[in-house]
Amino acid sequence: MYFVSNDYENQLKLDDGVILSKKLNQTTLFFRFAISYIL
Repeated sequence: MYFVSNDYENQLKLDDGVILSKKLNQTTLFFRFAISYIL
């Protein structure tokens, strides 16, 4: 039971990391577009 919940927590952390990296990629793409548009 403990191992199962531990794996579940690790999976949640992994999912959060993936979502965070996707958001970061989107924001960097947006900033690149904005900067290239300004320049």
